[in-house]
Amino acid sequence: MKKYVLVLPALLLFIFGFLAVPAVCTAQEEAPVAELSIYGEVQNVNTASGSITVQYYDYDSDEEKTTELLVAKEVKIDNAAGLADIKKGDWVDIIYTLSEGKSVAQAIVVEKEEEIPAGKESEAATEGSEE
Repeated sequence: MKKYVLVLPALLLFIFGFLAVPAVCTAQEEAPVAELSIYGEVQNVNTASGSITVQYYDYDSDEEKTTELLVAKEVKIDNAAGLADIKKGDWVDIIYTLSEGKSVAQAIVVEKEEEIPAGKESEAATEGSEE
């Protein structure tokens, strides 16, 4: 009888521990990462540190702000061959996430103005003046 008194609590602790471990592990899973975006003018590109500084308008505070974003290694860049091709004065749309308190760019779209072919420039100018 004394054996059962000692074995039963140990067995209950084992079963409880076995059932509790999956619940604890699931609670520690990371929440989905929220994607944020900004649109603004490039102020600086630092290829050495892999970062880009953008000035943008913050509608919540109703003021211009500047922020530095780290560029993820797997970043997708549209309209530029790479980070080194992005220059000060370019306008960019950046999708980023927050990781360990830092903004990390996941996708960058560089705005490019459409070039009007040489013959079409004079046509466009005359059409605008006829009105």
